[in-house]
Amino acid sequence: MNILQLKGITKEFGKNVVLDDINLDIHEGDLYGIIGPSGCGKTTLLNTIIGFHEPDEGTIQYKFDNNHASKIIHKNLRSFHHYLGYAPQYPSFYPNLTVKENIKHFGYFYKIKKNNLTTNMNNLLEFTQLKEHQKRLAKNLSGGMQKRLDLCCSLIHKPRLLVLDEPTDGLDPLLQDEMFQLIKEVNSHGITVVISSHNLSGLESICNKVAILHEGKLLKAGDLKEMKKNHQKEEIHLSSEEFTPQFLSEVRRLPVAQIIQKHNRLIISTTNIKETLDKLLILIEKSDVKIDDLDIKKVSLKRVFEHFTKKW
Repeated sequence: MNILQLKGITKEFGKNVVLDDINLDIHEGDLYGIIGPSGCGKTTLLNTIIGFHEPDEGTIQYKFDNNHASKIIHKNLRSFHHYLGYAPQYPSFYPNLTVKENIKHFGYFYKIKKNNLTTNMNNLLEFTQLKEHQKRLAKNLSGGMQKRLDLCCSLIHKPRLLVLDEPTDGLDPLLQDEMFQLIKEVNSHGITVVISSHNLSGLESICNKVAILHEGKLLKAGDLKEMKKNHQKEEIHLSSEEFTPQFLSEVRRLPVAQIIQKHNRLIISTTNIKETLDKLLILIEKSDVKIDDLDIKKVSLKRVFEHFTKKW
């Protein structure tokens, strides 16, 4: 089911066009990554999706029930926010309240019944491993714990849609990985997630779809696997100080799409990495060429991102 549909979204601040005719479909169960360089409009897009900004042109429609027609978010904010969980890039909790008090506060905001609030809170404290820290003031938590507290506050009412803006910002690599895995587990419980991040490898590990923004325009959006399959080739990188003309001639007979030679390095692009690698290893074994290094560069979200943005 298509739960969010962005049609022709344009947003301007003064004479600055921040979002330019954005069209995007988000389906139930998606874990949708929004990527792009700093200043490309990611945060503005998320703030428009949650209803904080109203688009100057276009509409965003939502639908969480097949039995009802789609509604425009900015004409039905109260209803939409019942389904929405949101965590901004910077802390949204109250620093002088404890972990437990913060979660309760957000529960009261959503008018959750006392028994349900207690159950939801205890489950979230266990899920985020904050139970032992529930009586600590939020301002005294580590950066990783504060990010998990923000996640708890955004999930207390069991939303259908979770929007996260840079949820791993400021965390070390290990804590970033832990946060991405928490988000993946949230999604596995049926919650649709829209997430922006500069950590492309982290997004690649959890997202099924991505949207690439650049200078306010949507360059590409859709299934990540298909995007990688259709727009990039895998590469084999070879290093040697003694590539011979005969060896290079033999390499060109392999099932390759392109070969680039840069000094002592060969970059071999292929659409069938296994077949090419098998034949290349046989060729290396038979030849007198000494290989200093062999590296396989698989298709990555980073390379897809570079492929599209370098055209602009």
